[in-house]
Amino acid sequence: MVQLSAAFCSVLNGGSYYEPHVVKQILNEQGSVVEKKEPVLVRETVSQSTSDFLKNAMFQTVETGTGKAAQVIGYDVGGKTGTAEKQPRNAKNYLVSFAGFAPIEDPQVFVYVVIDTPNYPPGEQQAHSSYASAVFSKIMTEILPYLNIFPTKDLPENEAIQESLPSSEGINEPETEAEGAEGTEETPAETQRQYETDEYMPGGDDGEGSGLPDAVPTAAEEGDGTGKGPGSAPVSALPRKTSGENSGQAGPGQESSQGAEPSSGEETARPSE
Repeated sequence: MVQLSAAFCSVLNGGSYYEPHVVKQILNEQGSVVEKKEPVLVRETVSQSTSDFLKNAMFQTVETGTGKAAQVIGYDVGGKTGTAEKQPRNAKNYLVSFAGFAPIEDPQVFVYVVIDTPNYPPGEQQAHSSYASAVFSKIMTEILPYLNIFPTKDLPENEAIQESLPSSEGINEPETEAEGAEGTEETPAETQRQYETDEYMPGGDDGEGSGLPDAVPTAAEEGDGTGKGPGSAPVSALPRKTSGENSGQAGPGQESSQGAEPSSGEETARPSE
């Protein structure tokens, strides 16, 4: 996450990638600055024109696209949503995220929110990035005033805008037994509202899953089915280690395997001493 955040921030900084660090300065007991960590420029990642284009694109993502739940009243916010289906895919569990920043003109704060398996039954109810976007919005609502970053828009006299944003309630609430038993019930209208601008991962031809394999195939499985395909070997020929083979020395009740050649693919019993 640190590397991804540093790369993301390089785009916001006009293409300047700075070495990530967690300490700004070191103070002594009297509160005086003993050491100050200056930013270290590593390299340039993108041009200034590309940086400006991407910042505007991420601003539109929040204003009119799939990231509306990340809006912060009074501020221009930009960001990108993320929805990923976890393996094995037949379990239908998801990881959702939102990476955003503010303000648009002069980015000061970057926040990356990741929710691993939202607290909903497996399936389409989890596949909505608005859960992470709503958490981002609440964090930014507290951070920006604390850092004395003033709003760039007129604040509304009522809370109509905030009420129209998706709710993040239920993300971290434990699922009761009753809710688990009623996991097939239709999604309430209040919950459905937050899905209107979300990313959605469509199912396969049969309407179930994403149409992708449930797990990453092994090298042997990528062959011709007999374990003799290019770059693969028969599964039965893969060496198997016993407790005395890790260091090439014989363990209790075993003969040393050092210098021995692999068998034809079948594991044979060793006589005990």
